[in-house]
Amino acid sequence: LRIARDTERPVVQRTEALWLAQRLDGISLADLERLAADGEEIVRAQAARLLIDEYRSDPKALSLAVGLAADGSALVAREASAALARVRDRSILDTLLDRAPEPAEGDTLLDYGQRLAMSAQLK
Repeated sequence: LRIARDTERPVVQRTEALWLAQRLDGISLADLERLAADGEEIVRAQAARLLIDEYRSDPKALSLAVGLAADGSALVAREASAALARVRDRSILDTLLDRAPEPAEGDTLLDYGQRLAMSAQLK
């Protein structure tokens, strides 16, 4: 996990290290919180997925993932929305609606991910 947090490393090494850390040891919520604020969009996107994979029932993790669904990066917002679509928690629906960014022109995947995440809360 040390490599994943090292912003001097190439982003490919960091994301591979993050994936390995999750598979081998798991990642603490505190580490994922730091990675969710990383300057690299691919790291934030991976953190969004892992927040839900590892901590879907934790209110803090849900809050972080919902925040990432409104990230300025379409990649991060898509990944967070797709991850949140696997959660059934109506309490996050209003927040998803309020924070959903406007999809970038022609970004149908972001639009789809947002709709998927919201519709999952209505089931």
